[in-house]
Amino acid sequence: MFRVLLATALFGAALCNICTDETGKWSFGIADGLKDFYHGGAPLNRSNNCFEGCLYTATVVQNFKVKLAGNTTSNSEQRYITLEERLNRLQADDQDPNKDSCVSDSLRASIAKAISSVSDNSCKGVIRAIQYNVNRPGWVFNCVALTGGSIDSIFQDDNFCDYDAVVGKVLYTLRLALIDTN
Repeated sequence: MFRVLLATALFGAALCNICTDETGKWSFGIADGLKDFYHGGAPLNRSNNCFEGCLYTATVVQNFKVKLAGNTTSNSEQRYITLEERLNRLQADDQDPNKDSCVSDSLRASIAKAISSVSDNSCKGVIRAIQYNVNRPGWVFNCVALTGGSIDSIFQDDNFCDYDAVVGKVLYTLRLALIDTN
């Protein structure tokens, strides 16, 4: 039932969303069970970077136009993933559970370093640590903490990263990308 409701919401959001256009490569995400969220980096605007969260409805929607590096190994993949699946992925791969959704080795290393220095266990604290440790002008840094699932699209490209991390006892999903301003 949840998947049907989420798919219906996604379809409605896509029809009504004024934050996408026919140009470029867009990444989207819609999720349910929102506990916390925060945005940093490139400023929000309707032409290339939208991020809206609502704790009352426990939902988040994010769309942004990604400036791909040209080394994309996979086109945008649409997927539905639950909290349990995200946690299982983190626990199953001791080497590097984020390597398939965040292909840049240096970016993953910078994020891991930032995560290890988080003192404020919140999305705001996580994003501030990332902004301090990851010097990427023109990039968006989004954080969500969920108890539910999400439908989203990802790119396997050096200019895009979908990264899951546990800080304290909370799973944070981070989306980082170089914004295409054209």
